[in-house]
Amino acid sequence: MKRFYTFLLSLLVLPISMIAQGWPANYGGVMLQGFYWDSYSETTWTKLTEQSDTLSKYFDLIWVPNSGTTSSYYHNNSTTSMGYDPCFWLAHNSCWGTEGSLRNMISTFKSKGTGIIEDVVINHKNGLTGWRDFPYESVTGTNTAKTYTLTWDNTNYSGICKNDECNSNGYITTGNDDTGDNFDGYRDLDHTNSTVQTNVKTYLDFLLNELGYAGFRYDMVKGYSSYYTGIYNSASNPTYSVGEYWDSSYDNTVGWMNGTKVSGVIQSAAFDFPLKYSINNVFNNNTWSGLGNKGIAGDNGMSRYAVTFVDNHDTYRNSGDKVNNNVLAANAFMLAMPGTPCLFWPHWTAYQSELKKMILARKAAGVNNQSIITYQQEYGGGYVTIVSGSKKRIMVHSGYVSGYDTDRFKAVSVGTNENPNYAYYISYNDMTYHPNYLTAYFEAPSSWTNVKCWAWNESTNFTGGSWPGALCTRVGTAGNGNAIWRWDGGEISNNNSPSKIIFNNGNSGDGNQSYEMAFTNGGYYNYTAQTMTMNPTMSSTGYDRIFTADRTSTVCLPFALSESDVASLAGKLYKMTGYADGVIHFTKVSSTEAYKPYLFLANADGKSFNEYRWTAIENGSVAVDEINGMHFSGTMERKNLVSNSNTTYFGYKESDGSFIQAGTTNGVNVSSYRCYFYTSIAGAKLNSIVLDDSTTGISAPVSINTDNGIVYGVDGRVVGTAGGNAKLDKGIYIVKGKKVIISK
Repeated sequence: MKRFYTFLLSLLVLPISMIAQGWPANYGGVMLQGFYWDSYSETTWTKLTEQSDTLSKYFDLIWVPNSGTTSSYYHNNSTTSMGYDPCFWLAHNSCWGTEGSLRNMISTFKSKGTGIIEDVVINHKNGLTGWRDFPYESVTGTNTAKTYTLTWDNTNYSGICKNDECNSNGYITTGNDDTGDNFDGYRDLDHTNSTVQTNVKTYLDFLLNELGYAGFRYDMVKGYSSYYTGIYNSASNPTYSVGEYWDSSYDNTVGWMNGTKVSGVIQSAAFDFPLKYSINNVFNNNTWSGLGNKGIAGDNGMSRYAVTFVDNHDTYRNSGDKVNNNVLAANAFMLAMPGTPCLFWPHWTAYQSELKKMILARKAAGVNNQSIITYQQEYGGGYVTIVSGSKKRIMVHSGYVSGYDTDRFKAVSVGTNENPNYAYYISYNDMTYHPNYLTAYFEAPSSWTNVKCWAWNESTNFTGGSWPGALCTRVGTAGNGNAIWRWDGGEISNNNSPSKIIFNNGNSGDGNQSYEMAFTNGGYYNYTAQTMTMNPTMSSTGYDRIFTADRTSTVCLPFALSESDVASLAGKLYKMTGYADGVIHFTKVSSTEAYKPYLFLANADGKSFNEYRWTAIENGSVAVDEINGMHFSGTMERKNLVSNSNTTYFGYKESDGSFIQAGTTNGVNVSSYRCYFYTSIAGAKLNSIVLDDSTTGISAPVSINTDNGIVYGVDGRVVGTAGGNAKLDKGIYIVKGKKVIISK
């Protein structure tokens, strides 16, 4: 349990709307476009399903192509139809797979918490054998037991727009004029027609309730009035709906979304093409100041409905529409922004290792589609953007930012050789403070949007000396919905700190500034008073120690490390998984628990855990791992371990990986935040350690003393055959794919 007051827990809870209104409010999910143009060999239903364990871990939604049967597939079993030539709406065998494999994919991902988004193409339709003969369809659902029927006017063709090119090629149609842009590839449907409307609603009902899709991506919504997207969604009630309104204009895109309103409520999100083209300009040309244009995602009033992206299947085909440079940097920027990010399959497969880290960090911070951008500024050769999530903040540096203070942030991904010009950070817990640094929290009235702090004593002003003072940072949301802001005043010097504090909304006077209040470091204030004091972080001198590359050390921390935390460490962490014949087996872990003992194998010299000096300490006590009578325990303070007739203690010497058996008189000393071993087994010895990097662990301990495998040095040379530790010097060896550390 975290060392937070119950009060604080309530502060960080955000309301979640379960009612579909175009797109969920405060939605923290991440989306993947699970295909690209002509990706038939990579992204069939079966192949996506095979990757469901991995994909569902990072993505909450996956957008797939139109799954309906096209006329080319129906007649010729064509394997080259992307689905933008739709013919059947209730039959779903296609070049992407059978309807059975489609249903299995949807249900598999759903069981893992990931929804599938259908690429819905209702602007136009292909004939079955000619230009305009749409197939009649009738299907009884296996899940709903409902009969779905589609009928078309294949006599007068009243469902096809009057100004469709069909009329200029010897065919007569009797529909009304198109309500949007013309598409000359296939027949433009007349959405004013009641039969067309009924059929579309039947189709969407089938997709949601029979096939199990989570929502829709509407193709080419410029082709018909946004009003119809509104009435279709109002009837089918999808949780997720996003329109492809391909336009760089903010006003036009927002205008389309507003056009979907039913009873005053927006019924669909839109892809953030305004942000997309801003990204193109910035990252293709290294013009970092252009990031001040953050599209719809940068508008807090509309970011809920922004689905952000770097590229999609269409833009990727044209060099003038795609991001050609700094691709990973562009994705890092997008993954920090409000809105719902949609990653593109080729980007995901090319940069998976770094994107995984950033996705996990975004979710750990609680960044969602309505999060607030609290800082944005061109800075030292690049651009800095900070976004406040419900738990922590995400900061992204685009370009070569230099000189910006990252003290309260931990690096998640700091660029690659191919994409060096970005850095992605997550803050430490913003609801704690360090006692050596000036900090105050303010729960602002709901109308305040630009909170500043004025702090002083008789001799010193700590906020610049010019009213209205220093800008605060938004760090969370109170249970009543009010924003929580944080003032950071820097390191305390010569015990000099403020005696008084005022918060303001950038102005003086009633309603724009708080009462004058006494200053307490770490104090939590509202408009009239200090209500509590936050918890400081614990001194980090114990776990902020220097580690040596290629050397194992014991570690026990008073806080948990997430998967993204562990992935960013300069080394690997291992838990005890086996013990036999003086050999202890450890298996690599991807995350850790507070107060649990671990081995840490550093891959670089340095203070590997220095970044965690701001991390909140959890309540709890040291936990002990035990296997076959051997115990592994951590410490929170310095201990002197003395063996006795019942218990033998062993310290671990990280300088050479040896075990030190504690004597019965003076024992051995173990510093804080380290670990030690102990056992009640008479005559027990500890000789060596086996490190296993597999994800499944070791099913049965294998001792180097009895293993007849070949022994390799870390340089790959054969150094002998396992069969006795006496034949091997101290050091690290490889036996059957596992690292073995010989201590004596």
